[in-house]
Amino acid sequence: MATHVNLRDERIFPAFLRCPHESSINPEFFRRAGGFLFQPRRHWCLLAEITEVAYFIRLRLSVADKSGVVFPIAFHLDGGDEDLDLDSFREGHTIAILYARQHDFLDLTLGIRQEFRGGVKVGTKYRRLIYHADFLDYSAPLIIVVGIERQSSSADGYNRREEGLSCLREARRRATQVR
Repeated sequence: MATHVNLRDERIFPAFLRCPHESSINPEFFRRAGGFLFQPRRHWCLLAEITEVAYFIRLRLSVADKSGVVFPIAFHLDGGDEDLDLDSFREGHTIAILYARQHDFLDLTLGIRQEFRGGVKVGTKYRRLIYHADFLDYSAPLIIVVGIERQSSSADGYNRREEGLSCLREARRRATQVR
């Protein structure tokens, strides 16, 4: 059975302030897995636009979510930042964090402390992603493809709507082949 995903769905793609805090167990997001162990009740993913990239010892981003809230994301990876593609972290691009949880930093800011490399993807421009999501037919199976950008060679320059729709058509074609 195909899964239908809507980027405007608050349960799957919550705004930053709706994400659970790391120091509490929110029953909306977690369920007991036995004893004192808890596991995610469902999948959720925080989408945000990178507004500033800073690197001093560690990678730290300033990002804005869909509601306009600006907050930091600090990377604290065990193996260091060597495996991260630092060039992919650009202003205006989208960052997607699976199972994002709020963290209180020592400087009294509230943000995300990202300790796992695998739950993070950086891709296409945030505004482009949200804009083209509004054109989707949610009754059709869809694979979300983050990071596809195609250049247009037309004389009038970049045709963003057609570029995005062609990417979405390709993603839909691939999704129907998977079934």
